Amino acid sequence: DLKIVVMSATLLGDVNTDSSAVDNKDESTGSKLLRVLGGAETCNLLQSEGRQFPITVKHATRSSPLHGALLADNKLLVRTMADAIEEGLLRAPSKGDVLAFLPGAKEIKRVVQELRSRRLSGNIEIFQMYGALPKEEQDRAIKKKDRSARRIIVSSPIAEASLTIEGVTCVVDSGFRREPRFSVSTGLPRLVTV
Repeated sequence: DLKIVVMSATLLGDVNTDSSAVDNKDESTGSKLLRVLGGAETCNLLQSEGRQFPITVKHATRSSPLHGALLADNKLLVRTMADAIEEGLLRAPSKGDVLAFLPGAKEIKRVVQELRSRRLSGNIEIFQMYGALPKEEQDRAIKKKDRSARRIIVSSPIAEASLTIEGVTCVVDSGFRREPRFSVSTGLPRLVTV
């Protein structure tokens, strides 16, 4: 027998298990998928409620340069993010870990280098995390070994929607992403920081 398991933490909307429902524009993605797979009569449906945590949004107390200035000057972006991460360490609830988001590996490596050069006080471990990093290094960033140490995890957006990292109580987001854009001059897509 062939069994197929379809799992997702991100299917939006409530699943309608009524197999007589007709395809309409208000039907959720989850309901459409269930219908395509044969309906509730032929598919077992398992739902698990996730945990939610209260979120408080706080902006950096230091004045930040404008978006365009950060895009134009990589050194300024690195300094600004390192400053914001240091501030996050001071403001993190329960003296928790800090997770910071940057658009790509180049920026991540530079911010990690800047943070290490600052010789932050206390027992602090600094990790980087991005898609091309070997799995063992990603696992070291995610799994906390020394409970007395605080972590700074500087990551690309791969961890933004797909992971919950235990111990993180502060998130610092650069606000930048890499998005594919079609280049008319080359006829190929390229990644652009926005």
